[in-house]
Amino acid sequence: MRPGMQLRAAAVMVAAGLLAGCAGLARQEPVHVSVIGIEPLPGEGMEVRMAVKLRIQNPDEAPLDYDGISLALDLRGAAFATGVSAERGTVPRFGEAVVTVPVSFRRWRPCARRSTWPPTT
Repeated sequence: MRPGMQLRAAAVMVAAGLLAGCAGLARQEPVHVSVIGIEPLPGEGMEVRMAVKLRIQNPDEAPLDYDGISLALDLRGAAFATGVSAERGTVPRFGEAVVTVPVSFRRWRPCARRSTWPPTT
């Protein structure tokens, strides 16, 4: 093989190795998140607060570490409630975990969109 061809072959092998390494870092399957419970929390003024329990399922071969959670809930395509939690943990490979995130919303927010409130059946 000529020196130029050897260099190209080596470059292709290095690029393939880098791509294979990066592919190993990428998640193969998306994480599944479900709301499994909502409990009231004390609020202030017009604010309503709730503790939202989430079940996080990891369908991947690698464990999923998390350090903080941000949650935005939509209702009929409109922002409904938001919250954050400093909770940290790990969802095991092919496993699940339950986390709780406190969220808040204002009582009048759903009424602000007259086109979708009250709900029609």
